[in-house]
Amino acid sequence: MCILKDENNIQNHLFKLNIFNLVFQAELAAIEFSANWAVKEKVKVNIHTDSLSSISAINSANTRSEFVNKVKSNIFKAKNMVGLSWLKSMWEFLETNWPTNKPNWL
Repeated sequence: MCILKDENNIQNHLFKLNIFNLVFQAELAAIEFSANWAVKEKVKVNIHTDSLSSISAINSANTRSEFVNKVKSNIFKAKNMVGLSWLKSMWEFLETNWPTNKPNWL
C-alpha cells in the first residue's frame, strides 16, 4: 500500500498475510489501515480501490462478518477524514494520472 501526497509517493507499507487469507480480506485490511493512518496523522485521505466487493461490504447494513464490522467501525471513527471511491481499474487510473513521469514503484 502506498500513500501519495500531491501525486508523490511519501510512504509505502507492505503486509504479509497468512496463506489462508483471501484477497478480499487483504483489500479490507488495507482500507482499514488507511483509515487508521488518517486518524493518527490527522489528515483527510481519499482511498481509491478497484475492489467493489470491499466497498459493498463496508456499505452493507447487515453484514455478519466480525472482520468487516471492525473495518466499518474504524472507518466510522475516522468520521469525515476518509473518502472511499471505486476505480474500474487501478492500473488504468495510475497510467492516466502519471502518463510521463511515473513513480519508481509503478
